[in-house]
Amino acid sequence: MRTLRAPTILLGCLFIGLPIGGLRDPLLWTATAALIWLVALASPAPRSPSLKFWGLWLGWALISVLTCDQPLKSFYAFSRWLTLIAFFHVAAASWEERDSTRWLAGLAACALILGSGTLLLKGTVHPMTGLLPPYYNYTVFVEAAFFAAALGALGHKDGPAGGARWTLLGLMAFVLSLIVKTRSRSGLAAIAAAVLLWLIRRGRSRWLAWSLLALAAAAVLAPSRYAAYLLKLDMSAWFTRPQIWAAALKVAAEHPLLGEGLGNFEQGFLRHNFPKGWATNYGFSADHAHSEILEMAAATGWVGLCLFLTAWFYSLRPPSPQTARPTQEAALCALAAMAMPCLFDNMLHMPALGMLFLTALICAQSRAQSTGAIAMGNSAWRVLCGFGLVLSLASYVPQRLADRAWTRYGLEADPTRRVAIISQPIRLFPADYFLRETLARAWLDVRPPQTKRALEEIQTAARLNPTNALYPVMQATLALERGQRQAALLLLNRGLELEPNYLGARLLRAELWAKAGKKRAALRELDEITKRHELLRDLPPFSAYDRTIIYLDKPRLAAAGSLRKFSKDAARH
Repeated sequence: MRTLRAPTILLGCLFIGLPIGGLRDPLLWTATAALIWLVALASPAPRSPSLKFWGLWLGWALISVLTCDQPLKSFYAFSRWLTLIAFFHVAAASWEERDSTRWLAGLAACALILGSGTLLLKGTVHPMTGLLPPYYNYTVFVEAAFFAAALGALGHKDGPAGGARWTLLGLMAFVLSLIVKTRSRSGLAAIAAAVLLWLIRRGRSRWLAWSLLALAAAAVLAPSRYAAYLLKLDMSAWFTRPQIWAAALKVAAEHPLLGEGLGNFEQGFLRHNFPKGWATNYGFSADHAHSEILEMAAATGWVGLCLFLTAWFYSLRPPSPQTARPTQEAALCALAAMAMPCLFDNMLHMPALGMLFLTALICAQSRAQSTGAIAMGNSAWRVLCGFGLVLSLASYVPQRLADRAWTRYGLEADPTRRVAIISQPIRLFPADYFLRETLARAWLDVRPPQTKRALEEIQTAARLNPTNALYPVMQATLALERGQRQAALLLLNRGLELEPNYLGARLLRAELWAKAGKKRAALRELDEITKRHELLRDLPPFSAYDRTIIYLDKPRLAAAGSLRKFSKDAARH
């Protein structure tokens, strides 16, 4: 009976995982990671020139994880990278040409399945999200990889011919039309990178020059409406990546040595959030840097980034154009296409996309270049596999416990028990601002309200998320309960500096001014509330934060409107 080889099983994990959401679901990924580690455990210790460098980066990343504010949150991201690196080395150790052929065929099948899914399934965020939620750019990543791989294979002198050639050409046309339809700039840039690499490796310098000239002419001569369509100029107000990249650089500058910790980018981003001038200034938050390079710098520091890039450099051993096989050229072009989006997006955090990138890296390898290969001892390899298996099974447990606590919290009516329930995930994730905010609200629901403890949690949340306008306004409310009107007014002013459209805060400030005898200021504030409410009521809120900021308590506004009658009566007498 024929036994399954490691590359066959691992390719199965990849090509089954892509159509079922890219293994983004933590439970699906945990099961897949466990299978990868079992395959690794049954395989001999791998030999690779890059093994030492990946080990150095993993060691540095582990130190970063252990010293960050939320190690239990970071372990999931660390475990994912550890599993992907094991996946790469185990598959590469026994990879054969038939596996590269299967890889190309599987990529073509996935491109067809995922592409069809974008047309048949309507996503909640983008209509062409398809089978890889939540955004269409993940599907585009796979489509561009296939287009590039097909280009590399067809461009080889020994590439597919006959029916296979026409099938690939037809699928390439299908994929390209989808990328244009989604208006994916990253997809078009990925294809351009693949074409550029193909021309360079084929020695077509004249073609390259003419291609660049044609692109320049197309950019100048194309009707402006087409250029605006492809470049999404109508959506320029939503393009925030440059600001996110700037925030990532600031996070890396804060912790240049060890970084914020893998998986903790949002924690650093919130300290450097930026105003967007929508209905709210700070309703947006980024849990990724939208650049693999910048996220790694923010997560593991500049030293970690250098080790990470070094490991990738020693993992790529491309063959010369004269000796490369069609599958190798296909993989190299696919790598160029996939590397381009990684510069300005986070694609590899989705496990199946990371596996796709790594299998392309394996397909592109020159088997002749084995100089400098390093092998782990079998005993050390078994220990590492056991550690990886346990870590992959355990790393998501803290988040599962936190999710269960959220469910119990929502079902529990007793305020005292709600405090006890929400305190549990805080012990797991002490730097989660929203958990702190929720605990503060729970303390206020207790009878009698525990205002001192609530204030401590609000202050902690404000330190973790300093641009959140809810926190100074919550502190202002507590200050009013203690009779500290001047302190409350200062806190309200701070909240309105952050969010000028915070209608509830403006209403409370109007009431404060009225009680202080500043009737004209109060009336001006009421007029401002009415004016802003008219402008905001047609804008859709994108989060609970947005809804809170633009919410207007109309009965309370009507009650405050009696100030206007009082002012007219006073003027009459």
